[in-house]
Amino acid sequence: MNLQTDSKSSTPSWLAARHAMVDGQIRTFDVTNHPVLDRFYEVPRELFVDDKLVTLAYSDGPLTLAGTPPRQLLPPMVLARMMEAAQIKPGDRVLDVGGGNGYSAAILSGLAAKVVALESSPERCDLARKALQAAGISNVECVSGALVEGYVKGGRYDVILLNGAYGAEPAKLLGQLAQGGRLVAIHDNGSSGSSAILLQNNEHIIGQRLLFNAKAPVLEGFANAPAFVF
Repeated sequence: MNLQTDSKSSTPSWLAARHAMVDGQIRTFDVTNHPVLDRFYEVPRELFVDDKLVTLAYSDGPLTLAGTPPRQLLPPMVLARMMEAAQIKPGDRVLDVGGGNGYSAAILSGLAAKVVALESSPERCDLARKALQAAGISNVECVSGALVEGYVKGGRYDVILLNGAYGAEPAKLLGQLAQGGRLVAIHDNGSSGSSAILLQNNEHIIGQRLLFNAKAPVLEGFANAPAFVF
């Protein structure tokens, strides 16, 4: 699987598609944070999708990337609104969990001081590194390991972004938040539906705030344990 890493990202057609995505999808979903909007204008999404998906790079739906396990990119408007809710500051350290080929990490790289992109396979990490390099991004560290474990070596994080849903509480990720740190994800509540949620570490007490309705696949390791059946 190869990524599109040529000069096409700067052509008028790609630039127009990027602006249409921001103006027609993200702004209309009540995202008003200018640094977040600017990053979605700037980052060439076509560099971070599979070759066969390039023509759909700026569509408003989720895109499923090939690989093991497959990874689904969140729709741009959902990702943007989650990032806005996280209130990322220029000096923040961010852990980007399950971001696929690096698109979410690329957006985050212009909002924070340091980004650690955690993926479950070395192969996908390599794809992310190549795409980030092609986009001229140097403040993202790509690491591989079990998503549910987080990345303790990265220290405490001001923000953790989970690019998908969880059923069981992401306890180990919450334990890696700094004081005041925020975790944004989609909570799959089974038959009750799912919604984007913000969890914040306030003096070792985790507060939560529902953000908006959203759906995404549950990432590996984050599913609820099956209920016992007599």
